[in-house]
Amino acid sequence: CRDWLTLQLNHSLARTDLAVVSRLYRGCERNDRAALAYWNDYLLACRETRELRLTDTAMGQALARLLVGLGQAAPDTEETAFATAFCCAARQWRIESRACALAYAWAWLDNQVAAATKLVPLGQTQAQLLLGNLQATVPAALTLAASLGDEDIGASLPAVALASSRHETQYTRLFRS
Repeated sequence: CRDWLTLQLNHSLARTDLAVVSRLYRGCERNDRAALAYWNDYLLACRETRELRLTDTAMGQALARLLVGLGQAAPDTEETAFATAFCCAARQWRIESRACALAYAWAWLDNQVAAATKLVPLGQTQAQLLLGNLQATVPAALTLAASLGDEDIGASLPAVALASSRHETQYTRLFRS
């Protein structure tokens, strides 16, 4: 599980989501709707299956609704990626860009370990040890993400894409993530 999550963090999340987070944050900071829409759509285009895209937009739209409920501005996008809503929230709450990226990585990591706790299964102690071990790898992933030029953003983990495409057509499923 540790190896799998480390691979996903370094070869997918860092090279796609975390690299785009800084660009989305700048779009929010500058109130640049064109940049925000571009990077939102870019991130959604990187989702390799309908299931992965739906998971992302469902989370994004839920966070956008929460922002509105809190009296904050929500992203003005047709479909909202989770990262887009996350960055808009961080910017409105004056959380600086690197802390936003760190929080986004932490949210992803915590969610993945929570899912593994149920599915692997891991006990609570094992899950906490795994989370502690993996959090040490996040700063390097953030550094990698920050080093990528626009043309270098994007990644693919073919096994994840194949598993997702098979999962979205299964007769029964436990949950959509």
